[in-house]
Amino acid sequence: GHWARELERGRWPGWLLDENSVLRYVSTELRTFMARNLGHEVDDEAIGIGSPMMHALFHEVWSPETLIKLMPRAMEYVKSEFKFTDARAREAIPDTLWAFYEEAQGLPTHGVLSEGFMYTVRGRPELPVEFLACTIRGDDGRHVGLACVYQMGLRPTLVSLLSRGDEGMYERMADLEEPRRCQGAILFADLEGSATLARSLSTSTYFHLIRSLATAMDGAIASNGGVVGKHAGDGVSGFFLTAKGEDPSPMADGALAAAREIRMAARDAIASLSHDTHLDASGFGMNIGLHWGASLFVGQLIPRGRLDITALGDSVNECARIQEAATGGVILASKSFLEHLSEGAASHAGLDLARVIYQNTGQLQGVSAKVVRDAGSIPVTRIG
Repeated sequence: GHWARELERGRWPGWLLDENSVLRYVSTELRTFMARNLGHEVDDEAIGIGSPMMHALFHEVWSPETLIKLMPRAMEYVKSEFKFTDARAREAIPDTLWAFYEEAQGLPTHGVLSEGFMYTVRGRPELPVEFLACTIRGDDGRHVGLACVYQMGLRPTLVSLLSRGDEGMYERMADLEEPRRCQGAILFADLEGSATLARSLSTSTYFHLIRSLATAMDGAIASNGGVVGKHAGDGVSGFFLTAKGEDPSPMADGALAAAREIRMAARDAIASLSHDTHLDASGFGMNIGLHWGASLFVGQLIPRGRLDITALGDSVNECARIQEAATGGVILASKSFLEHLSEGAASHAGLDLARVIYQNTGQLQGVSAKVVRDAGSIPVTRIG
């Protein structure tokens, strides 16, 4: 009980054996890891709860093809720590692993074993995993079980880069591993006048500006319940998703809050830059489009270099065109977006939803032929 509580408290992926090497407990974090890689839930039977661990390892969830490679060292540990009788060993060790057990010398292991392997699931990239197994002893020093915890086989310096991100957003991204249809608010943001800025500033100064804006944009989207989509130059997309049948207002509210934070961050960054460099700040600002997608197809892209979330659907392309139609550092929101907004969020943004006047995107001054073609008939209004 104590060991299980501690594994759960620290959200450790791990498992516990009793003194007979029977698998008694698998932590929630490890079950979740297995389920996400396999694409389905894993119950006690699938994991092998109640079976000797060496038998359970042949269940699909444990990646037996890779774990079998660990048997020479693992059997040294088993023979040293469990000290089975011949009869008990025959029950605990499958016939297919018996030769490893017989050949093991049972040399002292001091109660600990550390090893790494590649977790392999058919159709998925291999994942490097490290584990640490430790003997559990009772108050009298008697061997009463074994605890094993896992970690991804990444250097701490690399893990620290991931830990700088927003955990809540990572969870939302993980839930999109299997692409699915959903609805939600869409946000596109792009820096107006970026080409002029890039030419006017030193490359290092412009880089630091774009990095600070990207950090602010990602943070605003993540902290308001969204997931960050693709970055394109000095712009970003964000998706605020909800399942059909759920109240959509919180996602629309979150998208508007993120848009206002992004716009303010851009204004502050450009004002600071103008003060430091005496650059004329007029003509620069963050233009943002907000739209509602009633039928988005959203999921993970997993290229080798990074993890991306993307959404497909006509409304995504329409939102990109709405953002292109925005000028002067404004938020341009579609009618369908505002009609999913709560009264409280609208009031906070200075909007009276009953009095908003809309104009078709194609009627806005200076819009491109592409905007007219793809989103010209969509009613929109400016926010600020």
